[in-house]
Amino acid sequence: LDLSNCSLRSVPPGLAEATAAIVLDLTENPLTALPSSSFLGFIHLQSLAVPLTLECPGGNDTWQEVTVDRSGRLCQGQRNPCNTSVEL
Repeated sequence: LDLSNCSLRSVPPGLAEATAAIVLDLTENPLTALPSSSFLGFIHLQSLAVPLTLECPGGNDTWQEVTVDRSGRLCQGQRNPCNTSVEL
């Protein structure tokens, strides 16, 4: 799901219906925050790209790999929260 460069200032309400998304790109948007409930139910999400100003949802420990380049932050491979000692 490519929502890059859509001038989004917040996560669109309709995004909650896209829980089957595997890849989601939110880069190049003036987002200031990602509410913690934004990605509830996105159990298939493998890659999430966010603007550089934002952290990966849940922090780096909830993702297998986090890479940063000049266009954004790429959060890859959600970790199963049931198999970690990290707070949800």
